[in-house]
Amino acid sequence: MSDNGNNEIWASDPILAEILQPIFENGSPFQCLPKRVKRKHTDNEESLKEAFKKLFHCQEAEQAYGVVFIWVLDQPYEHQEGSYEPSTIVRIEETKNSIKDRWSSQHIKALVTDWHDKATLDNPDNMRVLATRDCNWSFFSEIISNFGPLRIWWSDVEHLNEASVKYSLETPQKWEKFICEKYRERYGCLPLKDERCG
Repeated sequence: MSDNGNNEIWASDPILAEILQPIFENGSPFQCLPKRVKRKHTDNEESLKEAFKKLFHCQEAEQAYGVVFIWVLDQPYEHQEGSYEPSTIVRIEETKNSIKDRWSSQHIKALVTDWHDKATLDNPDNMRVLATRDCNWSFFSEIISNFGPLRIWWSDVEHLNEASVKYSLETPQKWEKFICEKYRERYGCLPLKDERCG
């Protein structure tokens, strides 16, 4: 997976590359799921749900087991905390199962649901507030419509270890925690949809 074709991630997203290239000296171990959640999918909840389903239930997502995957936007948003700098990374996560199993239809439904009334929040225009209070429809529709499309880059542990000269970690969870920590070192905070490392 670390051939030149997968170095598209470095060229397409300099912000993401700044975090990952120092870790993966042998080239990118990541590949991209073929579908994206586009700005046009944020018109209504049903459209967004179907777009997430196509993204997470494609054949590649079904076959990607024991992986770290990174939710990435095409355009940067600005953090309202930490370094206050732009980032394209929305979430870093892992699964011991497949990406499809992690994002079952039931979980996808949760991605397009506001579990709190946005109007009752102290700072409803702050993306971190929407993300951490699980106002998921408000969060994802807003961030994708403004900065999308949203894509998923993923890699398994074998390829993460092959691409890294300095680091060799045993599990997706350890890799997720490590990448999150590197992100926090750089930005002074975590991606919007991450509340903790690992």
